[in-house]
Amino acid sequence: MGGVVVTPDTRTGLAGLFVAGEDAGGAHGANRLGGNGVANSTVFGGIAGDEMAVQASSQNFWIEPDTGLIDVAIEQTMTPFKQAAGDINSIRDRLLDVMWDGVGVLRDANVIQRAQTELASLKTELMATGLVDENRVFNLSWHDWLNLQSLIEVSEVIAAAALSRENSRGAHYREDYPEAGGLDDSYFTIARIDREALQVERQPVEFSIVKPGESLLEHD
Repeated sequence: MGGVVVTPDTRTGLAGLFVAGEDAGGAHGANRLGGNGVANSTVFGGIAGDEMAVQASSQNFWIEPDTGLIDVAIEQTMTPFKQAAGDINSIRDRLLDVMWDGVGVLRDANVIQRAQTELASLKTELMATGLVDENRVFNLSWHDWLNLQSLIEVSEVIAAAALSRENSRGAHYREDYPEAGGLDDSYFTIARIDREALQVERQPVEFSIVKPGESLLEHD
């Protein structure tokens, strides 16, 4: 029901990155039927393999790495070693509560906005929280810190997308917008980072095969 924006051949907006299966968005629309996960991964995984082989065999496959971006990424991952040791487990537990209470099965604008405020607070707290163990070789606490940073960022995306979508479809239900809305006006919710800021926008669904009210089945 969500994931990285991909083309039908599993390509993304980033050259050399192919995405298939549960990490790809767009294959299932508003909801995913139970049992489709394996078929999804198998079909689109095969397509991704074929497309990657084509790209790898081309003359223009090699892309020089941006060493500046690599240096920035290394600097960011070292953040917990620069802060006083703290309790990241407490932050994780509170993150679970925030997402369940504010962006859970039933939500509305007020509870989502409160959750967003709490998520921002948790992010600030995490960035000021360091590790007890300063060893950098197989440091599981370091892994946990980096994973928690990702969890908070993904939670921010989920909350922003839920606040933006003012209708109820599939597994998304807004108590203040309980109606599904017109199918002709269907849209995707797209989230991206622009200059370190989370941006959410809408893109209309293109009914290129079957339009609302039509069917592929032949009727007598």
